[in-house]
Amino acid sequence: MRNTYITGILKLVFSTLILLFLAGKACATTYDWVGGTSTVASNANNWYNETTELTNSGVPGSADVAYIGVNSTYVAWIVYGILGVNTNINLTAANMPVVTANATWGSLTFGYYGPQGTYTYGVNEALSLSVNTGITLTVSGNVTQNHNPSATGSTFNYITTTILGAGTLVCQGNFLVGDATTQPGHSVAEASQVSIQINQLTIDGNIVLNSNGNTTTNDICYPWFSLEKGTTTLLKQIIFTKNNSPLAGAFDSYNLPLNTYPGYGKFSADRTAVSPSTLELQYKQPVVPADQFYVYFTYGGNNGTVLYDDPAVENQTIYTANEPSVTTNTTYINTTAPPLL
Repeated sequence: MRNTYITGILKLVFSTLILLFLAGKACATTYDWVGGTSTVASNANNWYNETTELTNSGVPGSADVAYIGVNSTYVAWIVYGILGVNTNINLTAANMPVVTANATWGSLTFGYYGPQGTYTYGVNEALSLSVNTGITLTVSGNVTQNHNPSATGSTFNYITTTILGAGTLVCQGNFLVGDATTQPGHSVAEASQVSIQINQLTIDGNIVLNSNGNTTTNDICYPWFSLEKGTTTLLKQIIFTKNNSPLAGAFDSYNLPLNTYPGYGKFSADRTAVSPSTLELQYKQPVVPADQFYVYFTYGGNNGTVLYDDPAVENQTIYTANEPSVTTNTTYINTTAPPLL
C-alpha cells in the first residue's frame, strides 16, 4: 500500500511538472479523440493527452497532432486526492467530433476505429468529422487516413471516413488516403475510403493515394478519395503510389463479381445524383498519370462540375473520357462510372 501511495504521489508530481512545462513552452502534443462527454471538438473532456496521460488536459493546437479513431482504448491516470490509479478509457465511437469554433491543428490522422456496421463483404467502420456553418478548421500539416492492416482472411476490411458539414476544412499540407507503410493481412483486400461532403475543402498540397501490398503475399490496402458534395479546391496534384507490390483488382479476386474497386486505387467525384459537387483544379498538370489507378470525374450522378482554374493562367492539362496513360493504353481517366454488376 505504501509503494502504491508513493507511486501515486510521484505520478501526480510528474504530471503536474509536465503541465507546467507545456504551459510555458509551445511543443507538439498528440491528442486522441475519445468523445467521452460529447461531440464538441473544443471540449477538453473529449480528448486524451498522450503526454500527460490524462483527459481534460487540453485540446489540439496549431503545433499538435490530432488522432481520430487511431486507437480504441487509452490508459489514463486518474487522480483521487493524492492517490492515483491507472484505468482504461474507451473510445466512445458514437461521439464523432464536431468542430463548433474556429481551430488550427498541426496535423490530423484518422484510424479505423469507429461506429461499426456491415456491408456485403464484411464489417464497415464509419468515422466522421463535421465542421459547422461559418467555422473553419485549419490543419497546418497533413491530413491522413490510415490503412487497416487487418488479419489473415479478416472481414474487418472497409473504412469510410466522412468529412462533412456546412463549414470549411483547410489542409495546408498533403491529403493522404492510406499511409505508406501499413501492409494488408494475407487474403485481405482492405478499402480505405474518404468521403468528402463538406461545403469547402481546400488542399494546398497534393492528394496522395497510397496503395499498399504485402512483402510476402499479393494482397492490397486500397485507397479511395470520393468527392460527393460541396467544393474541393486542389492547389497541386492527384498522385498515386504503390508500396510493397499490391494486387490490382483484389476485390474482384476475393469478392467476385464485385468490380467497384478497379486497379490499385481510385479518385471519384459526384458519386450521387442528389449531392452536387465541384472539383476545382489549380495546377498545370493536376493528375499524375499512373497505370491501373483510376479517376472518375463523374461517378454516379450528373451534377458534378470540374473547374480548371490555374491562377497563373498557364496552359492546363484538361482530361476527357478514357484517356490512356503515358506508358500503356490502360484507361485511367473516365467521365462515367464503371459498370456495377
